[in-house]
Amino acid sequence: MAKLTEARTIEVNIDTVQDWQPDIRLNAGDVNGRIIRAVITDDRQNVNEGGLTARLLFNAFPGSRKKAGGYVTMTAVPGQETATFEATVPRAALAGGTCALGVELTDSDGSIVCTRTFNALVEPSVLNLESEEGEDALKELHSGIDAMHAGTVAAGQAAGQALLAAGKAQEAAKTAETAASLALKAGQGISLGPEPPLAAKPGHVWLVESQLKRKPLYPGGTIWPGPATYPERPGRLADGCHKISAIRRYEGQDDHGQDQWTGFKLDLTEINKEEK
Repeated sequence: MAKLTEARTIEVNIDTVQDWQPDIRLNAGDVNGRIIRAVITDDRQNVNEGGLTARLLFNAFPGSRKKAGGYVTMTAVPGQETATFEATVPRAALAGGTCALGVELTDSDGSIVCTRTFNALVEPSVLNLESEEGEDALKELHSGIDAMHAGTVAAGQAAGQALLAAGKAQEAAKTAETAASLALKAGQGISLGPEPPLAAKPGHVWLVESQLKRKPLYPGGTIWPGPATYPERPGRLADGCHKISAIRRYEGQDDHGQDQWTGFKLDLTEINKEEK
C-alpha cells in the first residue's frame, strides 16, 4: 500500500541540459500538501557529486514588478541513485492561476551551477481563502492537523531520546571498562614493588617499595606464632603496611635503550629517603 507522502509528491526530472520542462498541476487549497521532488541528472547520467544543495524558487505573479517571489531550501533525499531533493510547496505559491517554479542547484563552492524553471497551473480552492470566514475555517482545520501531528512527533522523539540516552550510558560504561582493561594489559597504570615492572609504557607510575628487610615479630622458634606474626619480607612493616621509598613515572627509553624514570618529590617523611 502506497504511503500518503508518495501520493502527494510530484516528481520533476531536472537535467542540466536545457530540455523543456512540462507543467505541473497544483490546487490553491493544498496548503503544505504538495511536495516537489527534483531528480537531478547530468546529460541523462546520475549525479553523485557531494556538497550539492538545492532551492525551490517560486513566483505566484510572474512578470509583476511588485512581486519578487521567494524560495525555500530543499532537503536531500537519502538512498537515491542520483542526487535528489524535495521541498513542500509554500502557501505563497498557491495564489491561483499560473505560478513560475524553478529548481536552483548550488555546488560546494557556493556557485549556482544550474537553474531549471517550469510552470505550475494552480487550480482555485473550493474554499474562498480571500474571505475572512473561509480563511478562518481553513486555518482551524490545518491547526488541528498540525497539533495532532506535533503531539505524535513529540511522543516519538521523547521515546527515541530515552532509548538513545540509555544506549549511550551503556556504551560509555563498556568503553570505560575496555579502556581500563587495555591500559592494564599495555603496561600502563600503577605498580608496586622493589623492582621496576617488566612491562611498562610511558605514563606508568611505579610505587618503589623499600628494599630494607624487616625482622619478624616472633624470631624465636619456641614462641607459638599468633595472629600478629609477621613473616620476613623486604619492604613490609610489622603492621602489614608497605613502606614506599619513592614514586616514579616511566618516560620511555632514551637513544641508548635505557629506561627513563622521573621521580616525584613529595613532602612525606617516609618517601624519597635514601636507603643504606
